[in-house]
Amino acid sequence: MSRIDNFIGISIFCLLFNFSYAQQREIDSLKILLRQAPEFEKITINYLLASKYEKSLPDTALAYYEEGLKLAENINNDTLIAKAYNSIGNLNFISGKYNEAIDYLFRALKIFEAHRLNKSTIACLQYIGLAYNEQGMFDKAMNYSMQAMQLAQSSHDKYSTAVSMMMIGSIYYAKLDYDKALFYFQQALHKMEDAGDQQGISDALNNVALIYEKKKDFDKALEYHLRSLKMAEELKDK
Repeated sequence: MSRIDNFIGISIFCLLFNFSYAQQREIDSLKILLRQAPEFEKITINYLLASKYEKSLPDTALAYYEEGLKLAENINNDTLIAKAYNSIGNLNFISGKYNEAIDYLFRALKIFEAHRLNKSTIACLQYIGLAYNEQGMFDKAMNYSMQAMQLAQSSHDKYSTAVSMMMIGSIYYAKLDYDKALFYFQQALHKMEDAGDQQGISDALNNVALIYEKKKDFDKALEYHLRSLKMAEELKDK
């Protein structure tokens, strides 16, 4: 994974996480509830437990999502089925199992689109684009990232539009087309500023700086890196 991928803006790459005492107590409480809950509620509790384990124990998270999926299929609840498909796809993506990730994400996408769940559809398209990009399948990555951006724009979702633009920029970066990468990273920066997302602005500034490095415009690269550094310090983003 290149440096630039660390600044795409979707928090999906951090795999190490330490449970606090309070978090462990919450997990223990959810496990007690799981044993006592009716079937419909067991689905949500399984998904909640899975989310607690995603960053620390992805295999455990996967087991909870799969159990919730079985229950959701038993009652034929499309949206809960799609939630499991999407989450399992994301976990496979994090584990580097891109083909498996794409398979589950497409299953989720079909349901999200059928129910016109735009926000979920956008996020799903973004992950599909990321999975193709990681495999060097740039045309497919661009196709789904563009779809995500267009849907985000039509939904007036500034943050998701910015994230999609950063993804498109990262694809052009991987293709060594630094001019187009710079254009999309700058557009993403403007959208993050419009959305008022400070973390997103910091990430976007870093992306722009990396392109100026590649173009050997080191004065501008330093300017953007310093701006990003200042914001990261203010956000206490180590």
